[in-house]
Amino acid sequence: MLDAIIKEIKSIKKEVKEIYDKKLYGIGVPQAGMCSHGSSSRISAPSVEEETVIGFDQEAEMIKERLLDNNVRKQLEVISIVGMPGLGKTTLARKVYNDLLIVYHFYIRGWTYVSHAPVKRDLLLSILNSIVGHMDEMYTLSDEKLGEELYKRLSGKRYLIVMDDIWHIQAWIDLKNYFPNNNNGSRIIFTSRITDRALYAKPDSSSHFLRFLTEDESWDLLRIKVFGKESYPPDFVEIGKQIAVKCQGLPLAIVVIAGLLAKTDQTQDWWKQVAESHSLKTMKSQCGS
Repeated sequence: MLDAIIKEIKSIKKEVKEIYDKKLYGIGVPQAGMCSHGSSSRISAPSVEEETVIGFDQEAEMIKERLLDNNVRKQLEVISIVGMPGLGKTTLARKVYNDLLIVYHFYIRGWTYVSHAPVKRDLLLSILNSIVGHMDEMYTLSDEKLGEELYKRLSGKRYLIVMDDIWHIQAWIDLKNYFPNNNNGSRIIFTSRITDRALYAKPDSSSHFLRFLTEDESWDLLRIKVFGKESYPPDFVEIGKQIAVKCQGLPLAIVVIAGLLAKTDQTQDWWKQVAESHSLKTMKSQCGS
């Protein structure tokens, strides 16, 4: 059974990419509106689905500090989150993106998935859809007019744009002139598996390199994904930790195995079979491909 799950991982990842490319993953069909925060109104970005986040509290706080520090750093800044596939770059970005302080702080928030084969027009439409909602007339505009429309929408406002999963720096080169430097603390977040992509965008800015989860953090994530936040059978702790450790600190591998465990009978014999499976040893390489 584990062998079948391993074979399905790549097809699942392919499906997720296709959904992303259709602008439906996480953000869904963008719907923009106005929401009131205190005495000012802000454009409410479409919600980006939150996930269980384990082990990234310190990293999230560091990124939030850079996002909110507009008293000292008023210039437009690019903040990068770098790490191998499956480490949780997108999950961390979502955690920060959905933080209430961040929601309140930025007048406009937008999110786009870049992928390994970015198309300038698709990226412009994706960002515009995420901040103003679907507008049919935008699809009749040229690429240059789309860029001008994005620039106009962002001008004079403090904004946060997430560019998720950048493979090639060309995606940034194509769009950077459409992000105005309003000198008001606007920010752009990159997520990338490739270090030099992030450094090229802003060489003098340090990247946030994600680490692997510790053994305790790995067990916490596995436990929550299988049993939720409710109580769990104490007899499963030892074997559960063995399974978690064999995922070698990679969150995606832990989530995949937890999904398998959650859908089957909760017996110690089955958990031991999973822990001893050869397929579990290859899970990290499969998830990180």
